[in-house]
Amino acid sequence: MKTLIINGSPNGKRGNTEILSREFMKGIQISPEVRYVAEEDCVSLAKYMNDFDNWLFFFPLYVNAMPGIVKRLFEELEPDENKAVGYFVQSGFEEAAQSDYLTAILKNFNKRMGYRDLGIVIAGGMAGVRYMPD
Repeated sequence: MKTLIINGSPNGKRGNTEILSREFMKGIQISPEVRYVAEEDCVSLAKYMNDFDNWLFFFPLYVNAMPGIVKRLFEELEPDENKAVGYFVQSGFEEAAQSDYLTAILKNFNKRMGYRDLGIVIAGGMAGVRYMPD
């Protein structure tokens, strides 16, 4: 089973999302490929994603929503009951309640598309993570 990590941060490799996804990858048994939505055409990326069984989206929360580039990518994805999809949403907000609306949207999206839901990780208080020592 092939796994793809999709970094949906508009900051690409320069943001907190990159740091958190790299730390996540240190703790898993596989070596997934990583793609950056900010660096690619959404139509081409959506087609490329079809070669993978599992998708793990990492992105920041912006004003209770996903970044526009992630929403644009979602518009290109096709329903597929053979895909398993999970999410890691990080934000500078201390409380997880800021992510409630987005959590509902992501769960509904997986259900509507027929994706097996791998769950949603919500991480608050991440605003200064890039300034923290290793």
